[in-house]
Amino acid sequence: MAKLSNYPWPVRLSAGQLLAISVIEVALLVFLLLCRAYHWLYVDRLPAVIGGVLPLVVPWAGALGGVSISLVGVSAHMKEWGGKLGDRNAEIDDAALGQRMKWNTWHLTRPLLGSVFGTFAALILVFVLGAIGLTDGGDIDLSPAGAATLMVLAFVVGYRERTFRALVERVVDTVLGPGTDPETAPSYDLTPAALDFGEVAIGSHKDLAVKLSNTGSRMLRIADVSVSGDGFRKVQRVPNVGPGDSEDIQVRFAPRSSGAASGTLLVKAGGKESSVTLKGSAP
Repeated sequence: MAKLSNYPWPVRLSAGQLLAISVIEVALLVFLLLCRAYHWLYVDRLPAVIGGVLPLVVPWAGALGGVSISLVGVSAHMKEWGGKLGDRNAEIDDAALGQRMKWNTWHLTRPLLGSVFGTFAALILVFVLGAIGLTDGGDIDLSPAGAATLMVLAFVVGYRERTFRALVERVVDTVLGPGTDPETAPSYDLTPAALDFGEVAIGSHKDLAVKLSNTGSRMLRIADVSVSGDGFRKVQRVPNVGPGDSEDIQVRFAPRSSGAASGTLLVKAGGKESSVTLKGSAP
């Protein structure tokens, strides 16, 4: 079990707090758009375009798309965050902690990333493809219909930012070639291939380590390290590993019931997955 106070504040946020933040962000963005449309609070006096290039409302629409996907994600998976955590020093279960570590920062950054990628997508279609957003004379279409078209595009890209990034990566790889040379691709080893904790009494625990060795010539970026199986859990966060270096992954076995137990340590790094078998028992 891990104490919530050991982690930075984004990890400590509950699903309810994330939901409240997203609702406030949606309300603020919608209010800004209404102020712009109905000339409230002098918002209409802001520049109509950003740097004379793109309507100001485009990044707002992208941010709204990013917040919208965050709302969908939080509302659909609220139970996975666990119960309310009123005491920062309280211990939280592994599943709730894993959910917070994996997704809290993702949800908090949706407005910014939605705004950035939504704006970038609009720029591509206007200036690179010339598909939408231009008048017959080649100028930016700042009419209500033109701005609305770019807003819809920015919203969709903000909502599906991951799909847009994957599309851009494919285009770049097609034009410039793959970004990774197979000879210099990240690679790593896990040793040993299995951990046997032996017999551990209920109410106590035992820690063993798996060595993750970077056998490639590039930085090994850790995408995810997870542990499954009753009584098994990961002890600490695993950082990225430099070429030729290694890191120990500490795994703890704390049995909750008598009998044999088995589990798996799964590592996702450098574009591949590797696993280590875990086993132990309790009298």
